[in-house]
Amino acid sequence: MKFILNVAEKPSVAKAIMKYLSNGRAENVGGRSKFNPVYEFDYNLQGEHVKMRVTSVQGHVMNMEFVEPYNNWKSVSIEELFTAPIQKMISSDKNDIVKNLQECSRGIDILALWLDCDREGENIAFEVVDIVTKATQLRPNNIKRAVFSALTKVDIENAIQNLEYPKQELSESVDARMELDLRLGAIFTRLQTLRLRNASPFLANQPLISWGPCQFPTLGFVVKRQLEILNFKPEQYWTLDMKVNRGANKTAEFSWSRARLFDFTSTLVLYEKCIEAGQAEIVSIEKNEKNKCRPYPLSTISFQKLVSSKLKIDSDESMKIAEKLYNNGLISYPRTETDFFKTTINLKNLIESQAESGDWGDYSRRLLDGDFKWPKAGQHDDNSHPPIHPVKLATRQDLNGKEWQIYELVTRHFLACCSLDAKGFETVVIAQMGGETFEAKGLQVVELNFLEIYPYMKWSENELPIFNDGEVFVPNELMMNEHTTQPPPLLSESDLISLMDKSGIGTDATIHQHIKTIQDRKYAEKTPNQLFKPTQLGMALVQGYANMGARIHEPELRAKTEKGMNEVAARNKSRQELIRETLGEMEDVYRFVVDRFNMLSDAVKNLITAPLQSNNQITCYKCGESGHYANNCTSTRPPLSIRAVNENQAAPQQGQNACFKCGKPGHFANACTEDKNKTNKQAKTGKKKVCELCGVEGRHPKGSTCEHAKRKKPANK
Repeated sequence: MKFILNVAEKPSVAKAIMKYLSNGRAENVGGRSKFNPVYEFDYNLQGEHVKMRVTSVQGHVMNMEFVEPYNNWKSVSIEELFTAPIQKMISSDKNDIVKNLQECSRGIDILALWLDCDREGENIAFEVVDIVTKATQLRPNNIKRAVFSALTKVDIENAIQNLEYPKQELSESVDARMELDLRLGAIFTRLQTLRLRNASPFLANQPLISWGPCQFPTLGFVVKRQLEILNFKPEQYWTLDMKVNRGANKTAEFSWSRARLFDFTSTLVLYEKCIEAGQAEIVSIEKNEKNKCRPYPLSTISFQKLVSSKLKIDSDESMKIAEKLYNNGLISYPRTETDFFKTTINLKNLIESQAESGDWGDYSRRLLDGDFKWPKAGQHDDNSHPPIHPVKLATRQDLNGKEWQIYELVTRHFLACCSLDAKGFETVVIAQMGGETFEAKGLQVVELNFLEIYPYMKWSENELPIFNDGEVFVPNELMMNEHTTQPPPLLSESDLISLMDKSGIGTDATIHQHIKTIQDRKYAEKTPNQLFKPTQLGMALVQGYANMGARIHEPELRAKTEKGMNEVAARNKSRQELIRETLGEMEDVYRFVVDRFNMLSDAVKNLITAPLQSNNQITCYKCGESGHYANNCTSTRPPLSIRAVNENQAAPQQGQNACFKCGKPGHFANACTEDKNKTNKQAKTGKKKVCELCGVEGRHPKGSTCEHAKRKKPANK
């Protein structure tokens, strides 16, 4: 009788394998590891009677480390780490697991690997192969790989009956990443830590000032957005807004076709033309069918963004919860790049499993009764796992709060994918007044379809009053409103995940880890609104590298390495070739940084110590109070006007506005009580403004160095 050793990545997976393959007839035979039991039972594999032995590891069994003495900071120079010998060693806390594997390997004929079906799982699989083949001799053809996406009876039975072979190239890509991260992380961490401890008393007792090839580009995104906010220069602009009332509760709001103008005089002239016209005319009414598209099937990146934005659960925690749901057999494998379902998956069976739910059972049955539509196909396929979907019914009583929230989101998203698009009619009314065009839109939702089951997306109805083509009317309100441009908001976790994914920083399985790392290292933190901002140390590090011209905080270098790892996984490049190329490039970067390290030290001194003393000198441009920036402003006071008032008017006090019509502080132009005819007359006489800074009459000439001219140049839109 053949003996088959089945090794899973976690004890919970081993337990599921034992449960579904033994039909409850397995025997727990103990084992050398307390937390990794060994099960044995008889099984029929492809018509042959075999003895199955099932056990597990707990993630990686080995670590990649420098050999002695290169792991000692005081024994070798930093430069030696580029070529210092490294080795994979058994982790000190995994000795019992290794002994367990060695004992379980005795007398086996086949090794079946049940590690997670991704690159990391493949790397762990070859760690297991290394341990097992040192304990017993196995022919390469007798080392097999189970391929599965969910811990269900169907998936597990299908996997054991269709064993494949492990893929060395996937493991090699992970080994390449581990070696590069080890070398580069150690090199730049030692450099930063040893040299920056002397740069500031704040860092004198800092045990580690770490650097990582993924964590620094991640931090770079956070710092870049913060700098965009701090360097933002607000500009004043004007809009024309029209409202028409029809009946007690029906109001149509018309938006201006020009959207906005940054020149007050030009806007005022157009506004006066509308006022002189006195009435508007409907020139076009269009009513078209409009659909709201259902979502694409759920990949890991989309899952993390959705959970972060809608459930306010951070990506690291959400992945841990998803992993737990997967291990309990409730959802499919949560690490996948795939966003389309292959036709080999029976989606109706998955929907049928949800038909008894008290929350969405009725909707599920409607899909089965004829409302089902095959999900849209995305463009990504990792050739390993389907999109994330539910595989078993769970209830609120089965799970705790956040577990239920995530299970509910996965299930509702899956059902929405299998639904029809929402349908409605959009009405667009075009009006003209004084040569200016205005537009109002209204929506009438006819069929909710997927929106009925999917509360994470809205399609708001906005019913318009009835208008007739060619109708002439007098607006109830026509205002020239002044506004101020606003800085971009701090990054949300969903924003950060999108930037990392787009720039190739990390993978679907590691992005959440890098986001957690920059928080653990105290380089970035979350505001009460769950938005990211850099700490002073994080800001100083990125600013220092930027000042010297080094690009190790930007995404291009790491994205290039990630691309190289994909080439290794696809057998288009060897592991050694990727490592040689990357280390060669980074050695040049290292020497560049060492030659200019004083710039990093200066940035640390300036941005860590100085702001602690001068923070109260920071002034918010909105409310005029000191001690905070505008993006953190909580004041309910009206914003300060940024437009210079007329020379003969008093400057506005803190918290007050300067009216653009009369120049007096304390009110908006919409509430101005000055004689409008006087203002109109001044505009019509063509009297040109004189710049109070340089004395130029009218518009500043091209190339003017005047600060007013620079400030009023609109940004690229």
